[in-house]
Amino acid sequence: MRYKKLTLENFRTFQGKHEFVFPDNKPLVVIHAINGTGKSAMLHAMNYVLYGEAINPKSLSGDKFSIKQLLSIPAYENNNRFFSITLEFENEGKNYEINRRTQLRGDVSIPNPEEDRYYETLLYVKKDGEVLSAAMSQPEIENLINKAVSRFFLVNREEIQELDTALLDERENELIKSEIEKSLGVEVLERGKNILNNIAIEFNKEAVKDTDNSKKAEKSREDYEGEVERVEKAKISIAELKKKLNETQEKLLSLEKEQNSMKSIEEEAAKKQLLSEQLNSFEKQKIEKTNSIREYVMKNWFLPISDIAIKEYENAKRAQEDAHQIKSKLQNISLEIKKLESEIKTEKCKNCNQPINKTQVEKIKKKLEMEFKSKQELEAQYIEPTEVFPSVQVISPYIQPSIDTLEALESQLASLELDIFTIKNSISKIDKGFDDSLIAEVKNLRVKIKQQQEIETLTKQDLENKEHELKMYSNRLKSLEKDIEKYTSDTKTSTKKSQFAKGIRDLFENAFEKFRDSAREDVAKLAKAVFENLINTQGFQIDLENDYSISLKDENGRNAGTPSAGQSGVIAISLITALAKNSVTNAPIIMDSPMASLDDIHTKKVWEFIHQIADQVILFVFPGEYDEKEHRKIIQKNLSIEYTLEKVGVYNAKIIQGYKPQLLEG
Repeated sequence: MRYKKLTLENFRTFQGKHEFVFPDNKPLVVIHAINGTGKSAMLHAMNYVLYGEAINPKSLSGDKFSIKQLLSIPAYENNNRFFSITLEFENEGKNYEINRRTQLRGDVSIPNPEEDRYYETLLYVKKDGEVLSAAMSQPEIENLINKAVSRFFLVNREEIQELDTALLDERENELIKSEIEKSLGVEVLERGKNILNNIAIEFNKEAVKDTDNSKKAEKSREDYEGEVERVEKAKISIAELKKKLNETQEKLLSLEKEQNSMKSIEEEAAKKQLLSEQLNSFEKQKIEKTNSIREYVMKNWFLPISDIAIKEYENAKRAQEDAHQIKSKLQNISLEIKKLESEIKTEKCKNCNQPINKTQVEKIKKKLEMEFKSKQELEAQYIEPTEVFPSVQVISPYIQPSIDTLEALESQLASLELDIFTIKNSISKIDKGFDDSLIAEVKNLRVKIKQQQEIETLTKQDLENKEHELKMYSNRLKSLEKDIEKYTSDTKTSTKKSQFAKGIRDLFENAFEKFRDSAREDVAKLAKAVFENLINTQGFQIDLENDYSISLKDENGRNAGTPSAGQSGVIAISLITALAKNSVTNAPIIMDSPMASLDDIHTKKVWEFIHQIADQVILFVFPGEYDEKEHRKIIQKNLSIEYTLEKVGVYNAKIIQGYKPQLLEG
């Protein structure tokens, strides 16, 4: 198969009609472009014209481009609400033309029809000038290049970078292995093997009817018919389990892609959950710290200081009472002194006004002297009652240590308050761009994935058990077939048909096993040879396992760890080359940015090799993958044609024939 022309009209960055023409003289076509000019649009166009859909490589959930996303923006704004892709190619001497046109339905009158339901797609397939019916068109395309194997012929950048990793994933591996075996023709042969086995069983059923009437023959007939029934039931169960497993794995892939698309939401939800837990913890610590401060104030400050203050107050109160008593005594002594002084002066008794003699006067003088002495003693003890009450200085020595401890506790509380403020601020920032309702959706998605994973595990176990049963029943059936032959006549037609069918079946089964193993070995050998040719580090090699997963080995055959980005790119190119060379599908290979992750040495080696991958190889490359001085002399002899995409304004691109470096300066 060789592509001859691709015509794009109003598709992605190509407003109006644009053509890529591919001469058939040499194998290599190179399309130079900077990002944003529609470098990948041709790959999307090929997928759309062949299969009516194009996957958005930027979508983590594997979403398809909507029709509006594929329609040229200026064309849409100018009310040209259609796009068309035409692919012309030759295959095995026959000329084909496929046209797929998507346009606004005639009954739609709304001003801005954005949803796919407002559009219709028309498919037109011509084979050697004959227009195929609508019913035959898509099957004809699938017969030429089956959608299941197209990933190895329409290769996007992500496929090159991630193919080896995907093969290590159990679920992805099953899918890719199935696609690889379809590409190699294994699936077709397996269907043929099953058909021949069914024919052999049907013919043997006829032979069973012609056995003799002995009891042993009757027993063999019954055993055989019972085993056939078990085989058929096992096959039905296996088909149902495979269908269930495929549906489950498709659901899982869809759910996991959806989960990947919501990864940022899940991460933000997890971050918010963690922050909320931290906030809750800090709030609890704040309450505990506040309570401990309150308790400290009560136990270590307020109550002790209150006790000290009360004690000092009671002491002061007693001192005041003592002061009042001394004051009262002084007043009484002063009155007594005045009385005694008057009696000495007048020599008369103050109470009875009677004269007193000298002896009595001397007694009064001695008493007066004693009163003066008592007064002096009391005056020495006397403090004014207003001066007795204690000042705060009395409790100051007790207050200071408590204040220092309290300040330390308050500092800890302030630190918690700051942490709480910081976390609340972080949660607030998350909330601004976050919908809490999505958290429930993420959780629900996680539950669904777990449920499907459990179904997948159980279904795999059931399938493995049933396949083991079928193998056991089939082996027993073959043994019973030999028993049946003992009781039939070789001259009977039914016996001859049965023997012939069983012989063909057994030969085909052996041939099938050998072909599958041989095909895998051929792919492994070629992939290994291509890898060793392209890799720049001596000693590295690859091994292809039975499930087509690839491991990187050192020169001693030991596991060399996870491949680098450059090694992954070389591994992908090696495997794609091996598959293309061994595939029953003979189609050109289109690759987007095959050398994006490679260093200069690897890039040069790939340029030297790339034209050998298929009879026709179409590459999209950006400036970093191609060096005019270094690579022109390498590709020139195998170069059929090259184009440069020119960016025109914001939304458009134009196809220019030839290499135009001035258009690739960003």
